[in-house]
Amino acid sequence: IHYFISTYQYFTILKEKRSFITFPRLFVFQATGAYNFAYGDDQGIGPWQKESGDASGNKAGTYGLKDSDGRFRTVNYAAGPGGFTAGVHTNEPGVDGAQSPADVSVSKSPEPAGLAQGVLPGQPGLLGAPVLVPTS
Repeated sequence: IHYFISTYQYFTILKEKRSFITFPRLFVFQATGAYNFAYGDDQGIGPWQKESGDASGNKAGTYGLKDSDGRFRTVNYAAGPGGFTAGVHTNEPGVDGAQSPADVSVSKSPEPAGLAQGVLPGQPGLLGAPVLVPTS
């Protein structure tokens, strides 16, 4: 068994202040080809991920993101001989939960209070990506 610890940096803009958040990552590799890795904390603000794989190439994991404004996204996934499957749980504005693009199950929670879709002055955002503007 081999253990490897590194860090992961996440760039964020919190309250109009740019900063990096650093997360420890733990990788565990076994001689059989199985592995586990994780970084971040699914209870805190920022990104996180946990994944495991076996010697046959099967993989399963979960990853997500929590923002300080209350938005979150959690993705549970698995891949193996039967293909790739994923389930998404989010409260992000613009997601209705009724559609299932790419055969992915999506569930929707209520959006955080105080957010509306829009564009900040002078900030066009990414093409097709909504920009969330605080309403209060």
